[in-house]
Amino acid sequence: AVGEVTGFYRNYHSMRYVRDLLVLRVRYEPTRDLLEALNDSFGDILVEGKYEVSEALPEEASETELTEMPRIVCHFDRYNYGRLRLLIDSINRLGVREETRRVEEPPHPQEPMVEEEDDDEEFDDKHMAPPS
Repeated sequence: AVGEVTGFYRNYHSMRYVRDLLVLRVRYEPTRDLLEALNDSFGDILVEGKYEVSEALPEEASETELTEMPRIVCHFDRYNYGRLRLLIDSINRLGVREETRRVEEPPHPQEPMVEEEDDDEEFDDKHMAPPS
């Protein structure tokens, strides 16, 4: 479960709608290759246009702690949320490159505070639920 959460926030930070645009905030500056991959693989969930890089929009001015984060904006169809999740997975997988600029930001407000687990700890199967 910890890996799923940390993987989900590897590059993706948060999203919001601004007018008819979906704004995806990311930790790493999107590359041209990433945008090309998103447009090729996920253009079907847009009602118009393409995925583009943007700075903070004027409507986001009250979120000053997020101002410096790169953004990918698009005209999402607000229907294909399963595909949107796959798009976020692609952003996390393809959009993290050492040569791209990573923005330092405060911790995500929804990120759980999770302590590292000891991989060497023995598993106690007495507490495991029976298979269903």
